[in-house]
Amino acid sequence: MSSTMNRSEVINSGDISVGKLVSLDYRYAGVFTKYGIDFCCGGKVSLKSIIEKKKINEAELKNALNAISPESETIPAKLSLSELIDVIIREHHDYLREAIPVLKEHLAKILKVHGGNHPYLAELNTTFSELSTELISHLKKEESILFRVIKYVEECARYSEKPRTNGYKSIQSVLGSYLEEHEKAGELLRKINQLTSNFTPPEDACTTFRVSYMELKEFEENTFKHVHLENNVLFPKAIELEMTLGLLNRHNQKERIA
Repeated sequence: MSSTMNRSEVINSGDISVGKLVSLDYRYAGVFTKYGIDFCCGGKVSLKSIIEKKKINEAELKNALNAISPESETIPAKLSLSELIDVIIREHHDYLREAIPVLKEHLAKILKVHGGNHPYLAELNTTFSELSTELISHLKKEESILFRVIKYVEECARYSEKPRTNGYKSIQSVLGSYLEEHEKAGELLRKINQLTSNFTPPEDACTTFRVSYMELKEFEENTFKHVHLENNVLFPKAIELEMTLGLLNRHNQKERIA
């Protein structure tokens, strides 16, 4: 890549090879996989040539590549609960939904090609499949139940109202299952880390093999940051809000009476 050109200019020119782009930033591999572009064995082909050969929508592909940029820095503690939830969904939930199918495809591919020499890849695939199933279910439950309750309580606080939903339970009373699911995801991530020797590819690893390990490392980092934001920022702030409104004490009194 020319020192006088930024990454966006290089992509828009189309002269760089797809393999070189992946070497600059492995996250481009996910975009190429989505469009059926071989960045491994066929990685020497230029972006311009592959677009013409596969008749890909040029603007759409380049926009997808240019959309990959460093994460924006936010200060979670200064955000409202609703704003923090939006950040979690945008930077972590949406990331997981996009990353999981790409990683599944890459892990299945390296198992097929390298499984004979590296038998542990079968267990790696099984473990990641279990993790992805757990996470997808967890995201749905958070977005459809927990996050909606937290936003509703915050809205009530804004207007100095008490929740009027029949059967309302305090946020604290339902967090146990979410925390347990976070812990299980952490255990599976640690197992994946051990299986991959801290994401260190073997000497005979091909490009897809190496990219898969880099993707797994990013997956681990993103998920741990995700869990941190919920366990250590979102959940305590939500409980604190309940206590401020007197909702937590009211709920606990009802439980003691029952």
